[in-house]
Amino acid sequence: MAEDVFVPDFTPTLSIQYTGNGTEVGGIDTSNNNTSLNLSTTLSLRIPTGGTFNFSWNANQVLRNTSTRGTNTNQDQFSQNLQLSFNQPLLRGGGTQVNKAPVKIARLQESANIQSLKSTLINTITSSILAYRNLLQAKEIVAIEKQSLERAKEFLEINQRLIEAGRRAPVEIVQSQTQVANREVILLQAENNFESSMLNLIQILDIDKSFRIIPTETIAVQPNALEVEQLITLVFANRPDYLRAQLNQEIAQQTLLQAKNNRLWDLNLNTRYRRTLQSGNSDQQEDEWTVGANLSRTLGDRPPTAIYSQPG
Repeated sequence: MAEDVFVPDFTPTLSIQYTGNGTEVGGIDTSNNNTSLNLSTTLSLRIPTGGTFNFSWNANQVLRNTSTRGTNTNQDQFSQNLQLSFNQPLLRGGGTQVNKAPVKIARLQESANIQSLKSTLINTITSSILAYRNLLQAKEIVAIEKQSLERAKEFLEINQRLIEAGRRAPVEIVQSQTQVANREVILLQAENNFESSMLNLIQILDIDKSFRIIPTETIAVQPNALEVEQLITLVFANRPDYLRAQLNQEIAQQTLLQAKNNRLWDLNLNTRYRRTLQSGNSDQQEDEWTVGANLSRTLGDRPPTAIYSQPG
């Protein structure tokens, strides 16, 4: 992960090896038995400037047993090696801004992902609210159409009684029956619209389709005094797509910084200190210091022009 780029890497190693062989020269048998125990560890630490500290320690114990004509000779030997090195890029890969860019990009991308999640949640909640209000509206329309159908039936019944009393012509009943039939069709359409609105809300909420949602409350809409300046500030501070666009712009700036850095030459400062200790038949100690610099450039490896196309 990008956050682990400056975390030290520690690698311990332990190995054991046994070697045995026998030779015969001039009728004399000679056997050699060697047991080697090796313990080593390495530690690597990268710092924000791009430099790398490397520490290694290696210890080796060799137990040698030589047997010739029943005579045993032990030639044990112990050695250890300690090395500390530091490598610092001076051009390409040097500087805190370039080396912290991957960490910044990872954090910015994580923030952009959070804004994308917020946008998804906002859209889902908004769709749920609108679908629920459509369901409430469909329910009220069903109630209104039921009342209209009841009134049409009452009017039809009144006309039938007037016709029976001889106060109206029988042909006038046709218009009342037509109104009742039309109201029944409109009511059926309203009920279908209610079912469709309920299924739409169930689909948005992602619940079982056999579940029925019957709204019971009513919505009271009250006018609010809106301040344009306050709303603009609130939108810029909380709108996910606007915040995500700002994060993408910062990611592009960090990517451009990396692209510019990749166009530079490799100039590295290298330092190393090594100490070697050896004990056995004779003790020996050796110290070594090294300081140097190297400059290199890979020819033919041009950076993508889509990332950085300005002439350098």
